[in-house]
Amino acid sequence: GGGAITHPVKEGDVVTLRPQMRSSEHYHTDGEYVASDTRSMSLSDMEAFLDGGESLKDPIQNFDAENMHLRANEDGSHGIRVSEDGKFALDGAQGDVIDIVAQIAELLGTDTDTEHRAQYEQLAEKLRAMSLA
Repeated sequence: GGGAITHPVKEGDVVTLRPQMRSSEHYHTDGEYVASDTRSMSLSDMEAFLDGGESLKDPIQNFDAENMHLRANEDGSHGIRVSEDGKFALDGAQGDVIDIVAQIAELLGTDTDTEHRAQYEQLAEKLRAMSLA
């Protein structure tokens, strides 16, 4: 459907090596899945797949059993959490984006003058500090 989730693979990450039914170098270099020779199940054609799973000795830190959690770091403090009822959190380096935006809206709702200008600026700085752009 055109969508994808990507994740950087680092040295030491656990992967599953899977043999390919035929040579795959043309696929990776030319985009064509045409075998360059007749070999099959060759060790040189193994591909790594991130199948997930952590050992019981080293389980996932701060596992969230209640929500879908797309984690950006090992301890789960940065990422996206979504509940079945549609509530979500965008956890960034400066806090939850949804909470910060809600704080801004609440301040705006009570501000009849510019008494909260410094707070608006601080909250805006937090949002800017965690922007990927």
